[in-house]
Amino acid sequence: MVPVLLFIALWIHVVRISKPVINPPKLIAIIIVCIIMVLAVIKPAASLQPANTNKLISIIGLDWFYLFIYPVLKGMPAWLSWVMMSAVTITVTIVPWLIRSKKPAPAEIIKDECTGCSQCFEDCPYEAIHMMPRTDGKPYDMEAFVISKRCASCGICVGSCSFNAVNFPDKTEKNIIEEIKNAMAGIKGGKEPDILGIVCSYSTDLCEIIDPATSAVKGMPNVKIITVPCAGMIQPSWIELSLNSGANGVFICGCQMSDCHYRLGNKWLEDRLIGERLPILRQNIDRSLIRIYWQSALRTKDLLAEIKIFQEDIKNKKQKDYLPEKTRIKKGRLALASITMSIPAALVFYFSNANYMFSNPNDSLLKLGIKHAGKRVVECDEFKLLAEEAKKYSEELKQTGMAQMDVTRLGNCSRERHPVYMEMYIGNEKRLTKSYKSSGWKRDGSSFVYEKFLLKPGRHSLLIKMRDGENDNSFNYTFEGSIETRAGQTITIDFDEHEKRFFIK
Repeated sequence: MVPVLLFIALWIHVVRISKPVINPPKLIAIIIVCIIMVLAVIKPAASLQPANTNKLISIIGLDWFYLFIYPVLKGMPAWLSWVMMSAVTITVTIVPWLIRSKKPAPAEIIKDECTGCSQCFEDCPYEAIHMMPRTDGKPYDMEAFVISKRCASCGICVGSCSFNAVNFPDKTEKNIIEEIKNAMAGIKGGKEPDILGIVCSYSTDLCEIIDPATSAVKGMPNVKIITVPCAGMIQPSWIELSLNSGANGVFICGCQMSDCHYRLGNKWLEDRLIGERLPILRQNIDRSLIRIYWQSALRTKDLLAEIKIFQEDIKNKKQKDYLPEKTRIKKGRLALASITMSIPAALVFYFSNANYMFSNPNDSLLKLGIKHAGKRVVECDEFKLLAEEAKKYSEELKQTGMAQMDVTRLGNCSRERHPVYMEMYIGNEKRLTKSYKSSGWKRDGSSFVYEKFLLKPGRHSLLIKMRDGENDNSFNYTFEGSIETRAGQTITIDFDEHEKRFFIK
């Protein structure tokens, strides 16, 4: 059931996301496959010994990821184990709701500007935008509609719209345009080129690089920065606006490729800039005045170094590809990555078959496994009552030609049964004194007895007493005898319902 439940949880997660990425990057997948193959060669998976109910299970290789419940059940009462595991499961389930921050306002569609092109619908990673038939009489077939509960407030739909039909309340396009103009107007000139950076708030440590008083990079007064929730929110037209507003260069910084906080924002922006996705960057824009950086907040200092290089390139009018080079992993980092992934792999390898001692292999086990129905609290023979009513019905029918069977007495016949009470003595020691309630909602089913006793090898005398009626200090069934036990052996005592006696198997 554990894999089934995990699959259901994964399905619930994935079903809300368009274009879900399930497989890891190719290089990581290759490393993981190689690690698994090496571990499989070191210790191939093999079947355990055939099941033998007469053999005591002492030490067994346990898969701790799936079967941890058995040591937990052995170490504490069953009810406490289930209470603890239920509490942990519920806590882990509700944690996302407990720790999440206040959700920003969702995107809004400006219907008067929407042409129903469906580009925002195609780009949304969370399927928060749907297309629906037009309702306002405009000469378009469809219009976009935002499902507020699904919207992650990433702003990717803003960057995908060529018609300014998407509004992001917490950071409208109008506000961003004003930020760009004010940022460029606030630069007082200097020897260094005036540069504007449009930065994803998750891609770098903003507190480390931005001077809050001037919105400029610390130590670089001629480099102004405005922030957006995601690089995918950036409209290519904003780059053109920045250059027309006096910027000598524009750089964009977003999350590392395949690691976007909102999944696809950086990928969609890159496609727009190279002309493979609408809206596109106009061809007459000088690409040498643009730089794109994909990185993580852990590499904030690398961004500062790249900005300085960008300044030198502008001063020297150096023509350079504005897109980042394809990441090439150095051999040293590849080796480090392999070692790093080998550590959890080794833990999985060990704990998927780590030995656990259920009992001492020098001990033997006595099981008491009985299914027995106690006597009814109120003796009531339904068959006799039914026969009497049938006879009465037949006689009335012969005499009057009309009759009706009365089954009220059958309905009043209680089916509740007495619990089964057990006592067991091993040697001169009383090892069991317990009452087992009848099963079923109405306590009308059998009682189930399942007890285990570890014994030292040797001969042991047994005395078992069982009562299935009223508590009158007498017993209906007894067993007195002896058993010979060997190390690692399991002996089971059961009850024969036909012969009404205990027997050993």
